[in-house]
Amino acid sequence: MYFYTVYNLHVCSDFEIPELFSWPNGCQEKADLCISEGRISESQKSGLSQVGPFLFGDEQTVFLTVPDIARFLVQSGKNIVYQKLGNSRDDDVRVFLLGSCLGAILIQRGFLVLHGCTVKIGQGCVVCVGHSTVGKSTLAAAFMRKGYSLMSDDVCAINENGEAIPSIPRIKLNKNMADLLEINTGGLKTIRAACDSKFSLPLGNKFNDTNLPVYAVYELSVWSSATTIESDLNKVEHFSLLNRNLYRPRYLMAMNKKADGFRQCTELVGNVHMAQLKRPMHHVSVHDLLELIINDLKAQGLV
Repeated sequence: MYFYTVYNLHVCSDFEIPELFSWPNGCQEKADLCISEGRISESQKSGLSQVGPFLFGDEQTVFLTVPDIARFLVQSGKNIVYQKLGNSRDDDVRVFLLGSCLGAILIQRGFLVLHGCTVKIGQGCVVCVGHSTVGKSTLAAAFMRKGYSLMSDDVCAINENGEAIPSIPRIKLNKNMADLLEINTGGLKTIRAACDSKFSLPLGNKFNDTNLPVYAVYELSVWSSATTIESDLNKVEHFSLLNRNLYRPRYLMAMNKKADGFRQCTELVGNVHMAQLKRPMHHVSVHDLLELIINDLKAQGLV
């Protein structure tokens, strides 16, 4: 049995997850979350609502099938059961344990979960959200190269006090962006065997392992003009920004938690600064993006 910590949870697992920090002197009886291999039958979908081609759920359960990789059963914010399918590799299974399954656990536990990276700035943090491939991890890596500490790469969990909580001490970075930022990928492991151009970069002492208040949320998007920032958004636009960047919104549907998500977004809107950061499709300067964020935070008196 392996013992870890992630998202302030103590984890016991029969599956090795080297990306996580170890839990010294851990024991199964004191674990908040248990990960174990087991048989998951199709009959366990019974009574669950289908909210996607391979996704079923209710208030306490998420049943997820990843074809040719694994089935996962996530229950009550406390348990993840996995069953490998075919000849799937451990690194393939681990990708979904650390992403989709932990995301479900966090939502079941009542966190507001955003699709974004989190950077410690001053005595608080900023969350950079946006759709996949828009450049969140690259921006996070650029902050790290400038000396900032990171808290999350892809899944940001925010508690009832408006604090982001520390996640997985690594970022996922593709080869082109690593080269751009002069990060040597020679000794890094790839995220999956079938994806030889995306690497797992351990954060080491550039990982912040304590809760921090969220100062601001920036939405990163692509458009046809020059890089710009729009910070004069109204409250309705703030809410829409958060709502479209919720992590796995189908989970909220399956768990009957859409009302909770609405309330959590509304509370955050009233307490943090928000802005849209738009970049061109090509010829992107990640350092320009970083500078725009820092200057905007200064203009708002947040740093």
